[in-house]
Amino acid sequence: APAPAASSRDVFRSRKSSTGVSFAQPELVVARPGCQLYSPPSAASTLKHSKSRGLKKILGRLRRSNSHTMDVSDSFQRGGLRATAGPRLGWTPVTMQNNHCFTDKPVSEWGPDMIAQWLERLGLAVYGDSSKPFLRDGSRLLKVTASELEKELGMRHPLHRKKLLLAVDCLRPEASELSRAAAALDAAWVLRWLDDVGLPQYKDAFAEALVDGAMLNALTVDDLLRLKVNNHFHHLSMKRGIQVLRLNRFNPSCLKRRSLPDECKQYSPLDVSLWTNHRVMEWLRTVDLSEYAPNLRGSGVHGAFLIYEDGMTWEVFAAVLSIPGNKTLLRRHLSLQLKQLLGPHIVQRKRALQASPDYVPLSPATKVKAAKKSPLRWRRAKGADGYLCPFEADTLAEDLSSCDSSMADSSFDDSFSSSCPREKDPKTAQEIEAVSNEISSFMKLQEVKNLDKLASTNI
Repeated sequence: APAPAASSRDVFRSRKSSTGVSFAQPELVVARPGCQLYSPPSAASTLKHSKSRGLKKILGRLRRSNSHTMDVSDSFQRGGLRATAGPRLGWTPVTMQNNHCFTDKPVSEWGPDMIAQWLERLGLAVYGDSSKPFLRDGSRLLKVTASELEKELGMRHPLHRKKLLLAVDCLRPEASELSRAAAALDAAWVLRWLDDVGLPQYKDAFAEALVDGAMLNALTVDDLLRLKVNNHFHHLSMKRGIQVLRLNRFNPSCLKRRSLPDECKQYSPLDVSLWTNHRVMEWLRTVDLSEYAPNLRGSGVHGAFLIYEDGMTWEVFAAVLSIPGNKTLLRRHLSLQLKQLLGPHIVQRKRALQASPDYVPLSPATKVKAAKKSPLRWRRAKGADGYLCPFEADTLAEDLSSCDSSMADSSFDDSFSSSCPREKDPKTAQEIEAVSNEISSFMKLQEVKNLDKLASTNI
């Protein structure tokens, strides 16, 4: 009689005993009539599906990016805005289509929905729902106080409350043109301004507080301490940056971030005051100090700081650049180049401050400590504004007008004129040439020493 066929279980046992390796028991699939068999997907099909799914995911991310706001029909032009550089370089004024409903309608006729839309435009959309039961019309909005914002809207952040109150002030008919111009700059522009003044390390704190142009114009020392800015040098940097913005009526494109190919190499104080931190770094490269130019990143040094801050001398500049004290040639070279850049009027003003008996040298590492508030001190300081950059429009205007008038009457008539070219002081030019020759000879000597250290060969 024929031997019965071995079952699958016997085959599995024999394979295990012969090889000593345990194999997985084969799956038995029972097919029922009228049912379709299911087979697990193969590895190739699974890999293909994951690849297509990953590609769809990437394409979905691209569709959700800011490139959908770009006009695809626009032709390419040099210097234009790239789709991938929108958040970094692009800034559009707050003149959207929804803005017309805010300007066309008087504030007293605003309803709760329009107020919620206005809050969303300010970046305070999180308070939109809680504002509807309390801010039922525009007249109530114009009378709102800081304590009511904290109690009724749950607005705990003090800078958020200040942002809203300043925006309400700009809605009033008696608001000044300077305040309206500052309010036109949103929080995204202020983050870019931090790059311009050389303080990008504070971007996260400014973004969380939603600091816009109106808040920048009314910034106080206490506000900076809340934003974790406790460096006195950085306080002065922001102060001079705000000052030059006020002098230019908060024009968003007044600052000079790059040098132009056909730009005159002789600069006036007005031109230098508009330089950003990156533009100062470019100037350092043109005067053979490119090795120390990267040290300006995060330092807060920009053109307005060099021009308007009298304590910003060449010694302080050398300390910021981390030029060692034993490199006397480089330090002397920096001193002469900076004097040539600022001009005799600014240099004379800085020297007058240094000659004063109560002069305290500026240090990049000085910290600002929050003063303890006592009731007596609070009553005394209640009338003071406490602004980082006080509203002294006449004094600020005198800085430029007096500079121009004094240059017109002094022996340095053409030193600071914006026309090109500007004649150099012969004595300063001779000193710069002598120092440059010394530096070049020193570098050649170093090259010869380095060549002597190389191993000689018979080739």
